[in-house]
Amino acid sequence: MTAVLIALFAKSAVVAGFALAMTALLRRSTAADRADILRAAVLVLLVLAPVALFGPDLAVRVLDPAPVLQSVAPQTIQTTLPLSRTTVSAEIVLPPPWVWAVAVWGSGAVLILGRFGLGLATLAHWSRRGRRVDQADWRAALHRLAPARQPRLRVSPAVAAPLSWGLSPGRILIGPGQLQRPDQAEAVLAHELAHIRRADWLFLALSRVAIALFWFNPLVWLAVRELERLSEQAVDETVVRHIDRETYARTLVGLAAQITTPDPHGAAVGMTGPARSLADRIKTVMSDRTPAPSRPWIVGGAIVALAALATPIAALELAARAQDETAAASTATTTASADADDRRTHRTVITRDGKSTEYVVTPNQAYVVQADGVRRSMTDEERRDIAQARAEAHESATQARIQRERARAMADEARVMADRARIEARAAYAQARTAEHIHTIDHAAIREQAAQARAAAIEARGQAARAQIDARRAREQAVHAMAAARMEMARGADEMVSGAREMRQEAQRLRDPAYRAQQIEIQRARGHDVTDQQLLDAIPKILNGADRMEQGAARMRESSSARD
Repeated sequence: MTAVLIALFAKSAVVAGFALAMTALLRRSTAADRADILRAAVLVLLVLAPVALFGPDLAVRVLDPAPVLQSVAPQTIQTTLPLSRTTVSAEIVLPPPWVWAVAVWGSGAVLILGRFGLGLATLAHWSRRGRRVDQADWRAALHRLAPARQPRLRVSPAVAAPLSWGLSPGRILIGPGQLQRPDQAEAVLAHELAHIRRADWLFLALSRVAIALFWFNPLVWLAVRELERLSEQAVDETVVRHIDRETYARTLVGLAAQITTPDPHGAAVGMTGPARSLADRIKTVMSDRTPAPSRPWIVGGAIVALAALATPIAALELAARAQDETAAASTATTTASADADDRRTHRTVITRDGKSTEYVVTPNQAYVVQADGVRRSMTDEERRDIAQARAEAHESATQARIQRERARAMADEARVMADRARIEARAAYAQARTAEHIHTIDHAAIREQAAQARAAAIEARGQAARAQIDARRAREQAVHAMAAARMEMARGADEMVSGAREMRQEAQRLRDPAYRAQQIEIQRARGHDVTDQQLLDAIPKILNGADRMEQGAARMRESSSARD
């Protein structure tokens, strides 16, 4: 099983790495196109594990067969406990390494899925306890943006920023602070409706399952994080086609200053998205850059290439797994299958010097399939050899069952003896405590018990010390996380100030008639007719936008300093 997990790590790394490389090569395409490639990678990862485990194998030998290994008994720890007139021996059988590997992998998967399930339960609780939004401005904006299938719009005091979850028509949750800002209703609802129409929450849930399956692979985490970032950019590209850029950017800045807690365990798609990319998104929205047209044929080609790569990768099986099956120079296995009328067909495969020969015995015939695929009749000597091999295999299985039953009986007997010894020890100790001649007590046994009690006390103190160290580390990590959050907000404020400075410089350049003439020619070459008066009228708007960005930066700095 350890080899299977290693193979899954390698295969998932190839799939995730190929998808990330494709999105990097197509960086000039739209965010929606690149997100679709990563969505396809998530689907491939979900089917990779069952196909690799239960699908057909494409065996590739890269090493010579491993030498014959002698059977090794399970690792044991033997302990002898001296008691009065009694000696009890106990044997503890440690599980094999693959059990530990499966336990570690299963623990990580359960933790990730449990965290996502807790987030879903939290969202369901907020949706049930939240009240319906009845304000006229919000209802009018919702009816205008989604006249047919309207999602459930509710307000909850537990929500820090607008978020959506669930399949179409979905649910949208906003906080009381957003409810008091009807001027932001259209921008907020347009963003969350775009998430719902793109089915971003569905792929968020599928990506969490993929992470649970391959949590040990950092490339899978990186691919899922890139999918979240591109999904937010794709929604921004959709919204700015219908909403004024300045209004949308101002809404994002206001929400960034209000955020105090993240969304519940990553189970919803929020308007602010990852905090680390919010400043870049605001800068991109204010850049007044027309989104590139979608290129479905490029995305389709990338997805086909991904599927063509993943199909042989999922079926690929290297020599390490084949050696487990053909490690011995001459090994025989026997299987039997029953047909419809209860007759039996026996197949025996014997491997010698790396070449396998199949011996088939049916009620009507007996033949041999050689390593080169040639089929011939079976000789009488081969019949006797196959019958003897089946008898030896049956005998080995019978002996193994008998040994297991014998070991189980010995273990039960040892447990009974241990229980009896403990009862006798307790009775002897009670009699010694109440006896008239206290000097007959075995002082060595008393000293041994006292030493065990002291060792238990030392272990308890060690556990307490380790708990204090863990608590101290947790506090330090919390302090570092808060400091990182403040640095991120300060960095975002600096980038907003820099953007405002660039906007003021652009406004100053537009006051120059020669620069305006140059811009008119550039826009005309792009197919847009712009007049000199329009450029002059744009100067106050640009300066006003720069003022609002500086105000938003000041609010972000105030929020960052308030956390101190």
